[in-house]
Amino acid sequence: MLSALEEKGISPRTRHMSRGVLRKALQHALKRKLIRENVVDAVECPQGSVNRLKDALSEAERSGVLAMAATERFRRFEAFAALSLILGLRIGELLGLRWQDVDFERDEIQIAHTLYAIPGEGLVLSATKTKSSRRKIPLQGGTGPILREHLRTQLEEREKAGAEWEDSGHVFATHAGRPISPRNMSRWWSTMTEAALGHPIRPHAARHTAAVLMLKRGATLETVSAILGHASLAFTMDTYGDIGMDAKRSALSLPESDALPIGPPIIIKALAPVTPRSGPARSRPGSSKKG
Repeated sequence: MLSALEEKGISPRTRHMSRGVLRKALQHALKRKLIRENVVDAVECPQGSVNRLKDALSEAERSGVLAMAATERFRRFEAFAALSLILGLRIGELLGLRWQDVDFERDEIQIAHTLYAIPGEGLVLSATKTKSSRRKIPLQGGTGPILREHLRTQLEEREKAGAEWEDSGHVFATHAGRPISPRNMSRWWSTMTEAALGHPIRPHAARHTAAVLMLKRGATLETVSAILGHASLAFTMDTYGDIGMDAKRSALSLPESDALPIGPPIIIKALAPVTPRSGPARSRPGSSKKG
């Protein structure tokens, strides 16, 4: 449960509270002897943002993963890797993306739906839950040409499939045009990232990677929050606030050649006390008053 909440970007505080509610309910059931043990006691409390970002990739690592996704073995979903690692889209948002949401003339996409699986019901496409998660994102960082190439490949697959093609309109679809389940895409992602890094990483790590690298390049927390579609700026600050501060420190740091020269120390001498003069005080002109 906690892992699923984390994949959705739920903050550590909310996940901690969810754990507490479940533990309390199971503790009540334990007292009534409805269960033998409270399994929540064996689950560690959610950690803060530092641990949550431990799997964010460096610039070099991201380049390596993107290069691997462009190889013949993994090229079919190269666009998926690019949009997740560069734009920070969630896996459900990517799988829910349809060609009607892509504007190649303006080089932008609109995130309006998310795709998820419900046991016993299959795949469900629904509108994004919050106003902030429904957003437009420019196709920057080379994602535009990659997405155009992805469309060309899909049109070839559609022609090859013929009557078997199911026109779901999804950007990321099976060879028959049907939506792809998050589980199957996660398997592809794990295989691809393991080939690139020597070990697999979770899909949500791509979202953290995009956010961290945007901040390190000078983007504001407000901009990153809007691109990621967070429900509030407070959540973005809770997750990436430390990264944003590091970027500010880096931006304000001067190279040694540009650093301000350090001159000799300035010695401030104590001033001698002032002794008031004796004699009558002088009045300023115009200060006298007539009685």
